[in-house]
Amino acid sequence: MNNKKYIFSIIMPIYNVDKWLEEAVDSIISQKNINFEEDRQLIFVNDCSPDSSEELCIKYQNAYKNNILYIKNKQNMGLSATRNHGLQY
Repeated sequence: MNNKKYIFSIIMPIYNVDKWLEEAVDSIISQKNINFEEDRQLIFVNDCSPDSSEELCIKYQNAYKNNILYIKNKQNMGLSATRNHGLQY
């Protein structure tokens, strides 16, 4: 895990969102007036999604190794528990 201090972190619970995931992540990365690679962290928490979301998360994690953390729940926990799991990181 990276010990870098970011201005803020975004926890993104993942479950059946492969249709919208790239658009959401690209929007976060391309925000103006703040540098994604310097100032922001994105934490994906996969709640055992059965679609191709995991592959997309891993693709982004590989592209932004210092800014994106990928976590996968051992079992489906629901939205609130998944978001809380991300808070641990």
